[in-house]
Amino acid sequence: MKQTVKRVRSEEYVWPCTERDHAIVLSDSRHIPVEQSHDNETTLTVELYGKWYGLILYYPVTGEEGEMYEELDFGVLADYCNPYFSDHCPNPRAVERFAAAKGYYLDPLAYELIVGRWETEVGHYS
Repeated sequence: MKQTVKRVRSEEYVWPCTERDHAIVLSDSRHIPVEQSHDNETTLTVELYGKWYGLILYYPVTGEEGEMYEELDFGVLADYCNPYFSDHCPNPRAVERFAAAKGYYLDPLAYELIVGRWETEVGHYS
């Protein structure tokens, strides 16, 4: 289900691991900053956090209430790689393939976070 969230500009909220000067979006359900660096395309991303419960899909449409986004269960990756997730982390290959198949922009920092977590938890990038 699509939801809305208000955008918080970087000058209003400082997140230490953000190097670029772009807006950070807050997740409505857990109130954790989300990496979202591309405003013109539907973007697949994750929270700036070490443990995830799903993926986040942001749409380039902005309404009066804020940004449109959707929280996706890791199950959407099941057709793209096996295993498609392990211990709160999606398989990076499954995420890549899912984004490509759907035509979504895969946020590069989110992807780096996913690969790093997968390497730490699973120990191989398959």
